[in-house]
Amino acid sequence: MTRWFLLPALLALIFCMAATRQDVAVKALEQGKEKLKALDYDGAIAKFNEAIEARGGNFAEAHQQLGLAYFYSDKLTDAASEFDTAAQQDPSNASVQRYIAEVALFEPDYQKALNAYEAYLDALSPWAPERAAALRRVSKLRMMALGTYEAGLRDADVQFLSRPKPHYPENVKGNPLPAGDVIVEAIFTADGEVFEPRVIKSLGKEFDDDALKLLTGMHFTTAVKGGKPVSQKQKLKMHYQKVFG
Repeated sequence: MTRWFLLPALLALIFCMAATRQDVAVKALEQGKEKLKALDYDGAIAKFNEAIEARGGNFAEAHQQLGLAYFYSDKLTDAASEFDTAAQQDPSNASVQRYIAEVALFEPDYQKALNAYEAYLDALSPWAPERAAALRRVSKLRMMALGTYEAGLRDADVQFLSRPKPHYPENVKGNPLPAGDVIVEAIFTADGEVFEPRVIKSLGKEFDDDALKLLTGMHFTTAVKGGKPVSQKQKLKMHYQKVFG
């Protein structure tokens, strides 16, 4: 009889341990996101690994976030592995498929990029606003996978065709007026897209918004490696200083 009395207590203990692991995993995930937002990639990687370990390896969101931390710190092989794992654990996740495609375009592996982007398209809602742009991009990636979309023979970095001047925001107040640099970064993809534009050194929201607007509107020629278009990450500095007269 004693064994039957012990069973509920044992089950309660197992449930409590599982709930504790769940709490540890979620807490580590949120801490990792904060570190990622603060550009502390090593700290973020450590926290996301902690979250994954607490869940016994089965934590798609943490794998995706870990992939992002590797992606931002230019560890593309590790990023690809984590995004692939996240996609296996959560096949309906559209965003992870897009990251798989973007990493593949650094290689470049056009077929893998195409497969991932088609999966991204399939995962989108029929009414998603991103769908029209995704369809255009799939068409371009198909040409690249077939070898009918080449950039030329000579290797080259991204070349910017225009460099618009930063516009000092009209609503900024101060005495003296603030001045300085906003540093922005983006992936200029093999098929001519500006992906993941972000601020990595801020001067304030108004300045950051203007810098991102300039970044996303830039015209460029893609980088070339081995005679083929490839994606390339670039940082750009936008200087803001009020000019009178």
